[in-house]
Amino acid sequence: MNCESWLVPKNELITDESVFELIRSTGVNTSLSLTFILSRIVLACHGVVFLLLAGMYVLEKTVAVNSVGAMLFRTGIWICINVMISRKEGEG
Repeated sequence: MNCESWLVPKNELITDESVFELIRSTGVNTSLSLTFILSRIVLACHGVVFLLLAGMYVLEKTVAVNSVGAMLFRTGIWICINVMISRKEGEG
């Protein structure tokens, strides 16, 4: 199985720009609870992709180590974003 055959569509579907546009398209003045829900959805999507990539790597399937590392980084960033949003939601 060619690694690029599934990496290219994944990278086109889940990019930081598409996530930013999704959040921005809901409107600037959305409620904080909606922002929290959307960030949880994005975190869940990143987590699923990371677990799939990590599982493929453990099972010795064809997967680039850089892809696993990149998804780990993105998932970590979204965890931080969720923590900041949940703290902000607790204040208000």
